[in-house]
Amino acid sequence: MEGRSLRQGICKIMLLFLFGVVFTWMLMGKEDEPPVVEEVVVPTPDAAAAYWRKVGVEFAEEIGVSWFASRIRRGTCPPVRRARCTKVAEKFSVVIPAHIDQDSMAKSTWPSTALERVVQSLANQERYCPAEVIFVLSNVSSHRLATELRSCLREAFKASRILSELRILVRPGIHFAGANRNAGADAATRPFIVLSDGDDMWHPHKMEHLVNTVDEETLILTHTFLLVQRNSPWVPANWNLIEPPTVIDHANTGLGLIRPNCSRPACYYACHGHAVVRRSIWNATRPREDLRLGEDAEFLVRAYRYWEARLPADTKFFRHINASLIAYFADWQFRHVYIAYPLSA
Repeated sequence: MEGRSLRQGICKIMLLFLFGVVFTWMLMGKEDEPPVVEEVVVPTPDAAAAYWRKVGVEFAEEIGVSWFASRIRRGTCPPVRRARCTKVAEKFSVVIPAHIDQDSMAKSTWPSTALERVVQSLANQERYCPAEVIFVLSNVSSHRLATELRSCLREAFKASRILSELRILVRPGIHFAGANRNAGADAATRPFIVLSDGDDMWHPHKMEHLVNTVDEETLILTHTFLLVQRNSPWVPANWNLIEPPTVIDHANTGLGLIRPNCSRPACYYACHGHAVVRRSIWNATRPREDLRLGEDAEFLVRAYRYWEARLPADTKFFRHINASLIAYFADWQFRHVYIAYPLSA
């Protein structure tokens, strides 16, 4: 029995030895084989797509259309970035009419589409706060809705630390933009009124140009002037942007300079952009109550014609129009001649 047990033990040892040899040989053979690497296919980048994506990102960063996370956010109130302010803007009251669509409000889409643009635009203006900001909200049908809108606006201002004085006027029923603008202008306390809309997105430097251009002689100032001919589309005035702005000193004698392409009586000027109007001018030529959003041109043309006929011939009424026009076109259409310095005559 002892001999059989000894032989069985020796056999087990030999089997274990053989198993170890075979296993070691298998491992050594594995080392000689090349490793299996999964092939990763890297797509060839589209050069054109990559270029335009880069251009788009740079442009978005320049005009400030990408939103930054706010320090405070509640519900559907939009995130906004911090504002940078200067005391120069204390002369301005911005009146922003907005019509509250009930379907949009029920879906909580109105604050994100309207407030985000206009509040972010205010925060982007380096020289615009602490202005007086007046929101005029029509079609506010209940106290609950009024409270919700007021809370959202205040939270948006608080998040961006806009130091402007915020005033919120709510009105039941349907009112056109002209009526809402008049209501806001009646509540304004600053010397100049800025026209805006509830869905506007402003260039970051737009108010900087306006603030630098306005002085004690300014009556009306706009950024974008277009020549309007009867039965013709609106076309930009043909200005040489390389030359410095032409200063027009007199309202009546210098009118030919301001209408280089339009000397006939059928031609008018129209505004396509935010206008700054001295409050005394506004009170004398108030907008019609039935003017809709985008119809500020009617009010401005009427104001121009009214005051052109009543001001003395040596009044510098059109003094800053060229400067405003140059600022607009340099910002958006001819960026290689971008004007980054104050535009004053």
